[in-house]
Amino acid sequence: MAPYPALRRKLLGYATLGLILIAGAVVVASAFEQIPIEGTPLALDWRSLWQGLKGGRITYAGGSVMIAPWALPAVWPLGFFSVQASWGLLTLCTAGVLIASVPRRVSKPTWWLSIFLLVFSWPALRHAADGNLEGVVIAGVLLVVYGYRKQNQLVLAAGLLLVTAKPQESWLLVCGVGLYVLAAWPLRKCLNAGFIVAAVAVPALLLFGPAWFAAMTGIVPPPRTVIDISLGAALARLGFAEWVYWAVGLLILVVSAFVILKSQRTLSREKAAFLICASMLLAPYAAGNSFLTVLAIGIIPLFQSRRWLGGLLIILSDAQLVLPRDFLYWNGAYYWTAMLLTVWAICAYLIYRGERTAAETGQTVVGTA
Repeated sequence: MAPYPALRRKLLGYATLGLILIAGAVVVASAFEQIPIEGTPLALDWRSLWQGLKGGRITYAGGSVMIAPWALPAVWPLGFFSVQASWGLLTLCTAGVLIASVPRRVSKPTWWLSIFLLVFSWPALRHAADGNLEGVVIAGVLLVVYGYRKQNQLVLAAGLLLVTAKPQESWLLVCGVGLYVLAAWPLRKCLNAGFIVAAVAVPALLLFGPAWFAAMTGIVPPPRTVIDISLGAALARLGFAEWVYWAVGLLILVVSAFVILKSQRTLSREKAAFLICASMLLAPYAAGNSFLTVLAIGIIPLFQSRRWLGGLLIILSDAQLVLPRDFLYWNGAYYWTAMLLTVWAICAYLIYRGERTAAETGQTVVGTA
């Protein structure tokens, strides 16, 4: 009989937590309903995205939705709320994901400080003001890292479906994880994970694939826009010949492949951030809001393990708080491109040094949580 009181207490705890979350969601949605957004830049991205979800009807047109079809269940319910209420709920969910992304294997003061630095960072505040979908991608990365480490096919599959909501941020991460899974997992688990992904992705593509492909191919108008932080866009705006992009891009791709193939078959947060940076640099298009994923996945854990280096990257991430508006408009994309290159290079060095040290001592690299 002893387990039953413990089970009741656990269920009561879950029910209480659920009620608190529902009450918080109602309060946040009601508060955001009162915010006037017409004629302002608030919820700029979300207003467009919401049009593709309005009333639960999926529409890939005019820049709406732009999320991969297989990840639609993560945001589809928001279409049943008003644009302002759904913006509030999206912001609340993103904040929850950001808090959950902060590793806890540190002292409580460091953990709380990390949460503060992430949730109130410039990328997080800007993302909240615009209303975008980085919370979905960050949640996907966390599930991918956990699922791979635990060899949990369901968790890994769920993570892959979420992290590819924005393929431009994660395509190299997916390639790297795919290689590691094939090399390190039993064949049965590989097939199970692939079947789960296919069971969701194939029907979604049959339903919405053509409209999604058409929408995705139309979001990079020539010339490259000033909000595009990809390497190709930066070099094109600076007037470099196309061969320069191919040369630099090939170098980034080769170095990334070398690091992943030569390192141990472990998946750390540094490796995930490394591949995300490379994905965005080499993508046809990437927006500045996406740097929030790099901050949450790579920089915050780095701050916990290497305080000065991580702190410097956080300061650089927040520097746009004090930079002039005109500078940000014309040069903000260059700034984030430079930050992607910086974090990519730092992660590459840390992975290499960690692998080399592990090889010398005969240990296995685990990396940050």
